[in-house]
Amino acid sequence: MPDSPHLLTDDQVISFITTGYLLINPAFRPGLNEEVCRQFDANGLVPVDLDGDPYGQNIFVKAPALREVFEHPEVEGSFTSLLGPNRFDFGWYCHATPPGGGGVGWHQDDVNIRHHQVRRLTIMYYPQEVTPDMGPTYILPSTHFWNTSSDRMALYGNFRNQLALTVPAGTIAITHYDLWHTASHNRSQKTRYMVKLYTDRIEEPTAPTWNHDPATGDGRARNRFHHENPSGAPQAEHYKERHLRWQCWQHLKGLLPGNRGDMVRLPGGELVELANIQGYIGDPRK
Repeated sequence: MPDSPHLLTDDQVISFITTGYLLINPAFRPGLNEEVCRQFDANGLVPVDLDGDPYGQNIFVKAPALREVFEHPEVEGSFTSLLGPNRFDFGWYCHATPPGGGGVGWHQDDVNIRHHQVRRLTIMYYPQEVTPDMGPTYILPSTHFWNTSSDRMALYGNFRNQLALTVPAGTIAITHYDLWHTASHNRSQKTRYMVKLYTDRIEEPTAPTWNHDPATGDGRARNRFHHENPSGAPQAEHYKERHLRWQCWQHLKGLLPGNRGDMVRLPGGELVELANIQGYIGDPRK
C-alpha cells in the first residue's frame, strides 16, 4: 500500500497495540461539530430497531453531518491503518447523557475471548468539548489483553492509571473492542453527546496498511513493547502483554496466519515457532 499522509505512523500503531486506544483530532471544517450537535438537538436520537435498522444506520437521518465526520480522510486513514481497506460497520449509536445521567461499571464489550489480533474497534466521536463535570468516558490503558469476568469488573472502583476522556470538540477515540471502559455521571447542566461506532475487520492482513518503515519499525516496536507499561501491571503480567503485543504487530504486518497465533510465516513461506524469531520479546529475561 503506498504511503499516504492520512495513514497512521509506526509509532501510532505501536501506541495503539500497547495501550488499546488512540486519540485523533481530524482537521474538520469550522462549524461541523456544532452542526452535528444542532441536528441531534433538533431531530432527537435513533431508537434501537433490531428488525428495521439492525446496524443503526438511521443515525444519518437524524444527523446527516455525521457522514462528513466519518468520511474525513484522516478518519478513514486511521481505520484503514488498523483494520485494512475494507471493513464492516455493524453498529451505530448516539449516547446522549443528560444532566444527572450516566454512570455504569467497568466493563468490556466483547465476550471475554482473548486473541492477539486487532479484529474489532469501538469508535467514540465527541462533537463537543467534554469537561470533567460532563460525565466523561473513562478508559484503562492496556487492558485489552486482560480477561476478567463482568460481575467482578462491576465491583471495581477507581484505578491509578485510568484516563478520563476530557477532550476537545471533534476528538475521535479509537479503542480496541476489549479495552476496559466506563461512563461517569454528568454533573453539568449540558447534555453530553457521544457517537459510537462498532466496526469489524473482514479480511486477514497480508501486509502493513499504515505508513510502515521496514527499516526501523520492528526495532521501535520491540523497544517500546518491552519497556512501556501504561497499566502499571506487575512483571508477572507485563511479560505476557509483551508477548501479545509482538504477536499483534506481526499479525498486522501480515506475518501471522489468522488462527496460528504461535507461528510466524517467514518471507520464504516457511512457518516457524514465534520464539525462534530474532527479536522475540516474550521472554521476560530479555
